[in-house]
Amino acid sequence: MATTQTNKELFLRVFDALNERDFDAFADTHADNVVLHDHDEEFHGVDAATEHEQTLYEAFPDLKYTPEDILADEELVAARWRVTGTHEGELEGIAPTGEDVEFPACGILRVEDEKIAEVWLIYDQLGLMQQLGVVEPPGE
Repeated sequence: MATTQTNKELFLRVFDALNERDFDAFADTHADNVVLHDHDEEFHGVDAATEHEQTLYEAFPDLKYTPEDILADEELVAARWRVTGTHEGELEGIAPTGEDVEFPACGILRVEDEKIAEVWLIYDQLGLMQQLGVVEPPGE
């Protein structure tokens, strides 16, 4: 049975895998039928979730996730973290800008049988687009 501690450790294993670019280890932390909700998109299955993460590393090869707070119970993990990286590849039709970015993110993970079964992600999309120069900050 999962505990608050094992669920926190599971979350940290996800970030360790991503920061090491170990997408097999990332996939191992997720259920085969995981559902990833990322703003207005949904990805169904571990292969789709892994592929989604890989596309972020194509746009930001030095992408890094830094956990700030993690709360957990026996079924859910809620966390917030910082994301940093340099925009060196295409991102959703946006040509590489070479800009360094840093933005906050948070998520809720539902854990089932010691694997991540569902994920809800929210991050500062507007701040990211402003840092990439795609959207001007208010008042400019």
